[in-house]
Amino acid sequence: MRGAEGGSTLTAGSTVPGWKVVLAGRLPCEILLKIFSFLDPLSLMVVGSVNRRFYKLSKDNVLWHKIYISRQKVNQRWKSDSVKMLEKKLSDSVLDPDPGYWKKTYIKELMMTREKKMIQIMKSVKSFCSSEIPVSMKKAVR
Repeated sequence: MRGAEGGSTLTAGSTVPGWKVVLAGRLPCEILLKIFSFLDPLSLMVVGSVNRRFYKLSKDNVLWHKIYISRQKVNQRWKSDSVKMLEKKLSDSVLDPDPGYWKKTYIKELMMTREKKMIQIMKSVKSFCSSEIPVSMKKAVR
């Protein structure tokens, strides 16, 4: 639809490719961070690939700290030693860490957990096989 001066106008019912991102990009950082706080970790990583501003906001330590803590609560039984370990990690990073610190920490721990699971699977497969697992299979698992 054209305006009086010949330029394009955006009405409530019309759709123009890319306008949603442009309009969302004009929102204040606080509003975008609140919206991002409802995203799961994978979606938060994906939204970081939209543009530079979203990338910087998606690395926000407050968002990733919340995700990291929620993962720790789910994965650990709250024994005194696990609480002490978590407190140590938190106290080590009380100072304002670099943007993306908690994102990196979350991803690192996620990868370590998956690696441990793969090792368990490989051990169970190895116990069923009479011979060694082929080297190519070990490389594929890595």
